[in-house]
Amino acid sequence: MWNTSIETFNLLGGGYTGGLPAQYAGWTSLKSLRLEAPALSGPMPAEWLAPSAFPLIYEVALINMPSAAVTWAQLRGWLDPKGNSLMTLNLINVGNMTGTGLDAALPSKYLNLKSLVLANVSLGGPIPSTWASFPANRFTNLDLSGNDLQGPLPTWLGGLMKSPVTTGPSQGWVLD
Repeated sequence: MWNTSIETFNLLGGGYTGGLPAQYAGWTSLKSLRLEAPALSGPMPAEWLAPSAFPLIYEVALINMPSAAVTWAQLRGWLDPKGNSLMTLNLINVGNMTGTGLDAALPSKYLNLKSLVLANVSLGGPIPSTWASFPANRFTNLDLSGNDLQGPLPTWLGGLMKSPVTTGPSQGWVLD
C-alpha cells in the first residue's frame, strides 16, 4: 500500500538512474514536485501525465534532465486540468522539448502562476502577442533564457529588465 498523503517530493542529484515509478502518481496529496536528476532517463510514466495525477499540485520543477523523454504537449495535457492551482512552473534543461513554442493561452489558463521558468528547453518562435495584455506584475519570476524565441518583447517587460535584451539562440530575458 502506497502512502498517498505525501505533499512534497524532491529528488535532487544523487545517483538515481532509470525511470520514475508509475505508482508515485497515486500520491493524491502531492503539492510540490521537484526533480533534479541528470541520470533520469526514459519517458515520464503515462500515469504521471494523466490529467487526474497529482490533483493538488501547485509547484512543478523539472531541472537538468536532458535524457528525460517528455514533450511540451504531454506536460500541457497534464498541467491544464490543474489550472488555477499551479503557481510555480520551472522547466530547466529538460530533454525532448525541441520544436515547441510558447502557448498563447499558457498564462491565462494558469491564473495564479507567478513563477514561470522555461530555460534551455529548445522553445522556438515568438512570444505570443496575447502576453502583451498582461499587467507588469503578472509574474514575480520569468525566465525564458537559452531558447530560440524571436520577435518583439511585450512592452510591459521593458521596466522589469536588468540589462539590454536581444533575441535569438542562447539569449533570454531575466527580470529584476
